[in-house]
Amino acid sequence: QHLIERNSIIDQASQIAQSFTQSQALEQTDNEQAANFKRLDGQLNKLQQTWNRTGEVDRKEYQRLQQKFKQTLAPIKVAIKAFHENNVSKKQALIAQAQQQLTVDDVFQAIETVKQLQQQWRDVGFAGSRQENKLWQDFRQVNDQIFAKREQLKTQQHDAQVELVEQFKQSLTAIKAQLGTKPEKTVLNQAKQDAEMLLSAVRADKPVIKALANTIENFVKDIQAQIEAMTQQEQQASWTSLFTLLKNMASAENELVIEDIINASDFKQLTNFWQKRLHEQVSLTRHIDVEARKTKTLAIEILAQVESPAEFAQQRMAVQVELMQEQMLSGAEIDLTQQLVDWLQLGKLSGDDLILLTRLEKIFAHHS
Repeated sequence: QHLIERNSIIDQASQIAQSFTQSQALEQTDNEQAANFKRLDGQLNKLQQTWNRTGEVDRKEYQRLQQKFKQTLAPIKVAIKAFHENNVSKKQALIAQAQQQLTVDDVFQAIETVKQLQQQWRDVGFAGSRQENKLWQDFRQVNDQIFAKREQLKTQQHDAQVELVEQFKQSLTAIKAQLGTKPEKTVLNQAKQDAEMLLSAVRADKPVIKALANTIENFVKDIQAQIEAMTQQEQQASWTSLFTLLKNMASAENELVIEDIINASDFKQLTNFWQKRLHEQVSLTRHIDVEARKTKTLAIEILAQVESPAEFAQQRMAVQVELMQEQMLSGAEIDLTQQLVDWLQLGKLSGDDLILLTRLEKIFAHHS
């Protein structure tokens, strides 16, 4: 019975050998060949186990059967061994390529490369029970070292960013500290410029720290709002000073000289432009027709879209028609400052102009 069983095993070995020979004649892809050898290796292992478990036969018969069994499987085992050795070479080459990535400066590029090597490793067939595990452990160790470098780099980058954020915050604190409680306009402008430079530096650092960038943006907006408010206050104060001086000139009983004007504290609040206009006004000698200046006042009120006193409704309408004919109400931007200059150049100021100056002051000083 044992002899029959062993002969049956030899027959199975012959069938496997014949099937293997036929498959070798076919053009197979690497993946198909690897799958074929894997299946063949499994069949041989199973057959060998069955042979080992089969009961005893006559000693002389066993030697003959054993020899025949070995000879039948010999070509397959040689082929499998060659296949394994070829896979060992391929995997050793992949390990060598992975080790080269340890010297690459760009860690993230090295990571991408080893991921590709991992895919190639999966495509390579079995390297034999004695070599496969050791090769895998060597390959995995190199992979672990490269991924560890990435984690180390990430930690370094995170620490560097944390330090950089702290430096940015300290810079912002220093800028705020320069402002004090009641900063002047020049100080505000410098703080805005410094904050904008800091914001550019924050945005240039990648990834951008959005919370910090937003904080600096809001700070810049706040500074800008303060500058605009201060500018408006300065403009309003300048207009107030101008009309104060104009009223003083209009109500002066005696002839004014330029020294009377430039020594006034309000004169120092004016821009160079208006200081020159006052010089010109003091130099004027001709007196103006009162009605001409009233008409010009109405024109300025119309152009500024400001109400005129009710008793001038009819005159205002006539002036408006005239302005329309001159196309001054066509929607184009009107230079009210020039209109005021033209009003002044009509002639020397007098007491009759005080009421008109009050009306004009509402336009320029209160709505600037």
